[in-house]
Amino acid sequence: MTAEQFIAAYIRSEMMLPKQFVSKPVNLYAEAMSESAIKEALKID
Repeated sequence: MTAEQFIAAYIRSEMMLPKQFVSKPVNLYAEAMSESAIKEALKID
């Protein structure tokens, strides 16, 4: 591995790629139903 390849690999591993992947669960179905329920309530009233 040349010095240029080593430096490129170091930059990719340390700076560009995150150490931990953070995932926040999102319940799309519940959000869609709550929005539709609100819209229906507004139309009825």
